[in-house]
Amino acid sequence: MAASPPAPRRSATAKAAGAGLLALVAVAGGACTAPPVQHSAPPSEHAAWIILDADSRGAVLLRATGGAPDILRGVDRFGTRVWERNDLAAAQPAVVCVRQCPDAVASSGTVSGIDVPTTTLGKADVAAAGLTADSTLLSATGDAVVQEIRSSDGQVTLLSTSGSTRRQVDVGGTRTTWRASNDNRAAIALVANTEGSGYTVRTFYRKTAWEPTDWTAPSRTLFGCTNAGGHHVVVSDPAPTLIDLRDGKRVAIPGLESGGDCAFTEHATVVAQYGLTESGYRSRLVTTGLDGEVLWRQDYDDEARIRADLGGRNFLVLLAGTAHEHDNRGALRQTMPDVADARYDENGDIVLVTSSGATRWKPGSGRA
Repeated sequence: MAASPPAPRRSATAKAAGAGLLALVAVAGGACTAPPVQHSAPPSEHAAWIILDADSRGAVLLRATGGAPDILRGVDRFGTRVWERNDLAAAQPAVVCVRQCPDAVASSGTVSGIDVPTTTLGKADVAAAGLTADSTLLSATGDAVVQEIRSSDGQVTLLSTSGSTRRQVDVGGTRTTWRASNDNRAAIALVANTEGSGYTVRTFYRKTAWEPTDWTAPSRTLFGCTNAGGHHVVVSDPAPTLIDLRDGKRVAIPGLESGGDCAFTEHATVVAQYGLTESGYRSRLVTTGLDGEVLWRQDYDDEARIRADLGGRNFLVLLAGTAHEHDNRGALRQTMPDVADARYDENGDIVLVTSSGATRWKPGSGRA
């Protein structure tokens, strides 16, 4: 399978909904940050919904109509609309829940280049969270906050705080993509270098504050993930490679030439490769144990998005408007129709948004 960057499979009408929304998915929402991905065919009004952030209390959603992000919405666990803004979405800001969803903060993202002042959504308390004005908020779980601070020359640093604890992390780049696990215990930061030729990869884990590990590596692509405690990572080397950071052991993920997305469950990793062949779009998913042994492999004649539960043994495959929950060895546990986007919350339950924007929580099966 010839590898290429993820490319959505859409109708002519849906293609108009593509570039801006998919770019936003690449960096939006801190804990939800994921590489550009396809969304299932939009309903008659040509709207697509994605989950920017979510936990067991609520979710933050983005709607794009005709290709333009137009609505930010916060809903509680019952699907009730708590707040909605139609004046911020077009700027494609970073949106992160503060303490609990759907209370959130919007700040400047890296897609549109538009400066967005720190903006409270719902009942988020910006002052109590210790946020710095005009920074980009990457994570705000409990008292643990991570912000990206820009200097006058465009360089960025990361400021990690928790109560009176403050730690500045010099990451030496121009913008940060922050990808956290569903339980916000582990995260990977991919920092674009000043030459625009690649990224520096850093891993973080959260005890009280977010703390970086000592490991860093270069990457040519916006791809990577880490497991609990930052003990294992998957990065491009240039093919997807599983690294044990404790002893440096490196294992290439068998059968993959490039990485489109990846995530960890408690004892395994799932990696997706997206490609284009003469017959159309293709996806290849591979799961391995933490030793690199292949547990499951599957090809799809479409683009299959993945989400994983770091605290459990299951992951989701989002394909053609349907969510399929599998265990580490690929066994199908349940199927959920009419799903525009989905992810796990910190307890391993599944947060779903439908093609019409309705949101619900469904028990996952990976922690029983």
